[in-house]
Amino acid sequence: MSRNAIGPQVFLSREAPKYHTAFATHLGCYAFLVVILLFFRFYLSRQNKKRDELAAAGVSEARDERLAHAFEDLTDRENPNFRYEY
Repeated sequence: MSRNAIGPQVFLSREAPKYHTAFATHLGCYAFLVVILLFFRFYLSRQNKKRDELAAAGVSEARDERLAHAFEDLTDRENPNFRYEY
């Protein structure tokens, strides 16, 4: 995480013992992490909805109940039958 890379630079000796800059920087990093996680959750649920819409529209690859693509060397983006779990 970025706090490990910037940690020594934000703990300023002139601010000892409270280190306001370090506290604000770490708090900002953690808040940004929460925003990233919420965005990622929204993005994955949207991807699942798109794939469900494809399956409902009759695209056979998106609704593969026999899991024909399960053991193929496909990424999650290449396999229209893949659904994210969260």
